Amino acid sequence: MADIKTKYAAAASITITLTSLANDAKRESTELSNTVNLYLDVLVQLKVKTGNSVSGDKALYVYAYGTIEDNMGYSGDASGLDGAYSGNLDNTKLIGVISTPAAASSYVSDMMSVANAFGGVLPSAWGIIVHNKTGAVLNGTENNFEKKYGGVLAQTG
Repeated sequence: MADIKTKYAAAASITITLTSLANDAKRESTELSNTVNLYLDVLVQLKVKTGNSVSGDKALYVYAYGTIEDNMGYSGDASGLDGAYSGNLDNTKLIGVISTPAAASSYVSDMMSVANAFGGVLPSAWGIIVHNKTGAVLNGTENNFEKKYGGVLAQTG
């Protein structure tokens, strides 16, 4: 009998504009479909840069939204498009917090499991929402941000 092992897909970009995101503002990503790759999970990782000051929570909160089919709509009233988010975060899933204790500094998040947020099953389409609670506007240069995910599969061997 063959062993089942974890297989990782190459990292891919998430489309979400975090440059100059105002304090207490929320931004959602473009939806990512899982109907072709059929990942068992995806691990999200972000690199961010704070603005010229930090206060309050000194953190970014990362949520996941999903759906079982596009015409049903997305959890939390997400639109599935890169843009400002004004839906209900109570109907999304918190997948991670990025601590940002210092001003004008870069931070790389831990890996955040999207399937874990949905009871261990990755939705057929999903995306993320970032809530800026750093106390300041995020850095304004796109090259200071990275937004990636890596698919997780099973293989025999």
